[in-house]
Amino acid sequence: MLEKLGAKLENGEMPSADALIIVTPFGGDTTSCVSSQGLDAKRTLALDSLIPFEIAKRRVLMTNPLTGPEAREAARGLTPRMACPSR
Repeated sequence: MLEKLGAKLENGEMPSADALIIVTPFGGDTTSCVSSQGLDAKRTLALDSLIPFEIAKRRVLMTNPLTGPEAREAARGLTPRMACPSR
């Protein structure tokens, strides 16, 4: 979904130093992903994937206690393009 919104995805072992990190925890939260995967908390947000994106009525973007303002604003830049399907 993010690629369709124009985001450039990385395929390395770990995100580059300037990447916005978006995780999709299934039943978890952003902080647990940061901890278990050794990610930079200042650049990590989560996109709720519990309900499939194709049928969800809302998109839930989650921060963590250390998410920085730059990462939060970068993620907000994607959200207008993440419109949910019309019902």
